[in-house]
Amino acid sequence: MLSKKKVFLFTIVSFILVLSLFSCVNLKSIFKPVVSITSPDDGEHFTNPYIIVEGNISNFNGTEATLYLNGTPTNISVSNGNFNHNLVLEDGTNTIKVEAVSPAGVGANEITVFYDATYNPSVIIITNPTNGEIFDHPFITLEGTILNFNGTETTLFLNGISRKMYVDNDGFEYYPTLESGTNTIRVQAETDNGLYYNEISVFNDASPDVLWIELTWDSIAEVDLYIYEPDGTVVWYDNTQGNGIIYNDTYEFFGPETYVLNPDNLISGEYNIRVHFYDLYGDSTPITCKVIAKKFGEIVINREFILNDYDDVNDNPSATGTDWYDVGIIELP
Repeated sequence: MLSKKKVFLFTIVSFILVLSLFSCVNLKSIFKPVVSITSPDDGEHFTNPYIIVEGNISNFNGTEATLYLNGTPTNISVSNGNFNHNLVLEDGTNTIKVEAVSPAGVGANEITVFYDATYNPSVIIITNPTNGEIFDHPFITLEGTILNFNGTETTLFLNGISRKMYVDNDGFEYYPTLESGTNTIRVQAETDNGLYYNEISVFNDASPDVLWIELTWDSIAEVDLYIYEPDGTVVWYDNTQGNGIIYNDTYEFFGPETYVLNPDNLISGEYNIRVHFYDLYGDSTPITCKVIAKKFGEIVINREFILNDYDDVNDNPSATGTDWYDVGIIELP
């Protein structure tokens, strides 16, 4: 009869022998492969047909697996249990299945993704000016194109202030007047497929503005900005330079017209702002106008108003009438 000590030793030795034998067996030949697709996600939607299918296969020593796209098989490479394969989706619902075969059995993972071939995103390209460009004057030309865009209007933001911008044959040309310092220009287009934009920053190295006054409107019309300076000078389209300057006498589309006064030409007193509705080109009235006025960089006037009547004769600075609008007075020390 074996002693308890011998039984114990026999048990320990047997356990070690079994463990050694078990460790010599390839576990991957016992358990079937486990396939995991890590990208894309199940249920993901795409607007571009070109995707990459990625994942891993455990319990697998092979170098090839099979990928099925909507039932059509393709051999894909497997390296150290990982796979990465480029795929072109079909329009609509796509079933993606990855299958691995080993002596222990078959492992597979399947997901469903969606591709919308009708989606055609807009692309906004600003060709001028370039991002980071530095100017020594405020008046610039903004140019660019909008691909896959059927509209005739878009939105321009200059330092966060919005105004309408005309688009013709996918192209735009606008004449913003920069403020002193850094200016952020953002072109934004809204379509059935979503909201798209492009944004750049430029720098105006001119002296800080004392006054920066901008007029814009929402119809294809001609509207004029008039600034009555303290010394009696009137700055308007027929006299664009007084102590300050009116940039870009716009006679169509949506403006802008902008008055800028720098410190070198500052005269103390009241600056009176008026707007005249000169003519209408095709669109119907009323039109909505907007005046933004900044004094030493701070907004002091932000006003929208409606004009119904226009008159291309009643444009003298001393004129009055329903084709005129008195915006307000800014006083400078």
